[in-house]
Amino acid sequence: MTSIEFGNRLADLRKGKGYSQDDLAEKLGVSRQAISKWERGEATPDTTNLIALASLYGTSLDSLVFDKPGKNLNEEDTEESQSSVESAQDGKKQEGAKRKKLKKIGGLVTACLALTITAAYVTLGCLFDSVLPDPWVWKIGWIFYLLIPAWSSVFEFVCTKDYKTLMGLTTAVSVFAYMILGMQFGYWHPGWVVFLLIPVTSVVFEALNRGAKK
Repeated sequence: MTSIEFGNRLADLRKGKGYSQDDLAEKLGVSRQAISKWERGEATPDTTNLIALASLYGTSLDSLVFDKPGKNLNEEDTEESQSSVESAQDGKKQEGAKRKKLKKIGGLVTACLALTITAAYVTLGCLFDSVLPDPWVWKIGWIFYLLIPAWSSVFEFVCTKDYKTLMGLTTAVSVFAYMILGMQFGYWHPGWVVFLLIPVTSVVFEALNRGAKK
């Protein structure tokens, strides 16, 4: 069955039950645009929504997807399937709410960190500028701003468990190492090799992500 044929089948089943696209979207907890894309063959429902559709239309999943004769669901099976779908959707909503809360906390901590670093940078810079002939705080103090992307990267990893989010930390460490090597030891030219850490860790993180999915 092609995607267009499957879309037409979904439309026929919906109309057979007397649902509008808005009605179906409300029952599944998706947008009307998603329903429209399914029925035009531009997208395919995920597993959770396929189970929900089969439950709503009182048919088996095989019959819905492959248009094969199959045992229709009785009332008890339908209620059980619908309950499973609702539980899965509730789980998604709770997970989404948890991530939003964590993002708000992360944003608040990031803002506080930025303000703290700025206050410390300006205060220490002004204090030592009048005491020391070489205003070294102004020269190297800004490096501590690299803590912001480093923190954000680690926090994102804790929330998503996606190793690629640690690239922000890798970049911050590379810049920090390069600036220290250049400003303190004058190793600007050979020091740039530290940036090779970025593509190397990118490959490593990609491999770790693939391993975590197995």
